[in-house]
Amino acid sequence: MTASTVPPAGLRAVDQFHTQGRNAVQLHDFTVSDLTRHLRSGDFSAAELANALCARVAASPLNAFTALDAERVGAEARAADARLRTGRARPLEGVPIACKDNIGVAGYPNSAGTPGLANWQPTRDSAVAARLRAAGAVMFGKNAMHELAFGATSDTAPDKPVRNPADPRYSAGGSSGGSGSAVGGRLVPASIGTDTGGSVRIPAALCGVWGYRPSTGRWPRHGIVPISYTRDTPGPLARSAADLALIDQAVTGAPLSPPAGTVAGLRLGIPLETHWLTADPEVRAACESALLKLERRGAVLIEVDAAEIMRLSMRCAAEIAVYEALPMLKAHGEDVGLDIPLAEVISSIVTTEIRNTYNSQIAGAGVSSARYLTAITKDRPALMSQFAALFSGAGLDALAFPTSPLPAPLIGTKTAHLCGEPLSIFDALIRNTDPGSTAGLPGISMPVGHTSAGLPIGLAFDAPIGADVSLLGMALGIETLDTPG
Repeated sequence: MTASTVPPAGLRAVDQFHTQGRNAVQLHDFTVSDLTRHLRSGDFSAAELANALCARVAASPLNAFTALDAERVGAEARAADARLRTGRARPLEGVPIACKDNIGVAGYPNSAGTPGLANWQPTRDSAVAARLRAAGAVMFGKNAMHELAFGATSDTAPDKPVRNPADPRYSAGGSSGGSGSAVGGRLVPASIGTDTGGSVRIPAALCGVWGYRPSTGRWPRHGIVPISYTRDTPGPLARSAADLALIDQAVTGAPLSPPAGTVAGLRLGIPLETHWLTADPEVRAACESALLKLERRGAVLIEVDAAEIMRLSMRCAAEIAVYEALPMLKAHGEDVGLDIPLAEVISSIVTTEIRNTYNSQIAGAGVSSARYLTAITKDRPALMSQFAALFSGAGLDALAFPTSPLPAPLIGTKTAHLCGEPLSIFDALIRNTDPGSTAGLPGISMPVGHTSAGLPIGLAFDAPIGADVSLLGMALGIETLDTPG
């Protein structure tokens, strides 16, 4: 956290918004969609909102932010207020949106959670940040993450693990853990994360918010510290499906409001054996309850066999990510003019497993070119074909499954058991989201309740490649049913 997170002089401290005799509503509770309406109506100013959120971040114990410049935020908010007063407001005018710390935002470090990049400060926005800024968003600092996005817990900063807003003893998930924690902890209404194997949807599920992974290639990736060209995509975490759709429109230029889909007749595939029976009983029960509610409203639940999908994913997912990570990091450095030697960045990696992954590739002892070629030319195309056949064969709109088979683990947890099978916590958390990510599918996680310990639970939907607008519309339709979350 930078010292400049103290609210700047000249901004009036406002942390409540009062309306016509009703109970006071906290500014930090408003969604992106709420804020666009209230800011245009002049109910409060963007500067007042920014001040309230900066103060909240400064007092937060969640370690969700790595940097937040309140002077810069205040200046952007005042500029937004000027546009709002003249009626020239853009779609996201004055709305604070944070970015994961591997997404370049001019004026902020872009460390990707690793010491070797801690002092690297891009002079230009990444493509996604530039589009959000052009839509009027106030760029609200950088969120903490799992080192180099190679993990699912975001506890790789030894002195500052990202903490879960439901219970700070627990992980926020990853690798976009700071984004999930910040949005779930009401520090910012939305954040942009990145998703390679579930890194937007897992923290969304574990922190009780909505998360959306666009089809690979739908959102621009320039200016983002990468892992995999084949698998990476940025995507938003927010507190409503309407927010996801609004942010997607700002980034892509898609229709502003996808029509809310009708739940009646919605055909959902249920991969019972592979995605459900391995889940924690409380996670499974909450997700089943949400699906039964949809079924009562007319959705059709169809049990499907995803065993071959899971097998193919396990054959190629890690090989693709590990092989592409080293050349992608090198190419990114050259593209953005990074003046730090690649060897220095890799040697300073804190997490032993991640450092060894890069060093093994350098030494030629990791994933071989032959293994990668098989993964990228045979296994992944076969995986994509299996998904396509599953969707078309059963006439499915989406697959539905628990986003994470587990609720948030305690910070520092290294292993987990699924149906008695010991797995690394990484493999356990990404088990359900990894296949769709590897194939490039769009996916959404929605909050559907809590465990008896109060930890959030998420239900995921994967749709066919390119069906993002339909998926967002489906989410809007489901959201109107007020499914528990």
